[in-house]
Amino acid sequence: MTGTIAKFRVDETTRHNQMRSVKQPDGTYKAAHEELHTYVLHAVYGDEPGSENKAFWDATPQGEIRLSVVRPHGVFELGQELYVTFSLTNPALVGI
Repeated sequence: MTGTIAKFRVDETTRHNQMRSVKQPDGTYKAAHEELHTYVLHAVYGDEPGSENKAFWDATPQGEIRLSVVRPHGVFELGQELYVTFSLTNPALVGI
């Protein structure tokens, strides 16, 4: 599988309380509170010649990813740098 790899940094983390319908064992639904973690990631910046972040910044000088996850303790930490791979779900559709 081919794809495009980018490098992003976690610049914002937010915790929210939200209501969600949860299916009960008897098949009914009940409203429940749950913690939602929202993350904002930006493309890395680099100005040091030869550094990995500069190479990624030269190829992807701007980008933002915003995602929310439902996990008790979240997923990412502020300041972490991550590789993100973008790949097509159906490569046969290229060029349509």
